[in-house]
Amino acid sequence: MTSQSRFSKVFDERVNSLMADHYCKRVDTRLPHLWLVRLHHMSNGNDVVLRGYPLDHMIIQTTNLIVTHKEIVE
Repeated sequence: MTSQSRFSKVFDERVNSLMADHYCKRVDTRLPHLWLVRLHHMSNGNDVVLRGYPLDHMIIQTTNLIVTHKEIVE
């Protein structure tokens, strides 16, 4: 598996997991240098933003503007 396809798999798994936890996707943008997905939870009001940097193989997740997850995908 190439590092780019692994990055895509890890990023998409994180998005799908949040959606399974009842987050609604508000924005999904995939540019060559930045992937951005914004989700909102209708019950608890939390806002989650996932930023993926495919060229650096890095994923950063913020919840209510606080970094809750940072990962380098090998």
